[in-house]
Amino acid sequence: MVSCKDRCTARIAGLFNKKTYVMKNLRKEVNDCLSGNNGDFMGLMDILYCTAFNITIDEIESLCEQASDDELNTIISGLGTLNSSATFTQKRSALEIRNKYVEYYNK
Repeated sequence: MVSCKDRCTARIAGLFNKKTYVMKNLRKEVNDCLSGNNGDFMGLMDILYCTAFNITIDEIESLCEQASDDELNTIISGLGTLNSSATFTQKRSALEIRNKYVEYYNK
């Protein structure tokens, strides 16, 4: 039997990927990071960001520490809302910022 945590995690990750089509194949590091998730609300938010931007939790934390408020707002707008998807321009801008900080993190 599948646990409630696993069902919720799958639903959120699946719903987000179907709605926005941001990234399809997650990096191995991201999959490994997600496998240790404990399924609480903050963990589900981590899954949302990890699957949306193909980024590990450590990379997210580094991005949040380094990015300006405007850059963080751009990343959030790149996710869209429950009622509407983000525009291509918003997604592209969010991914450019993500790439900048992931590259910085991996140096």
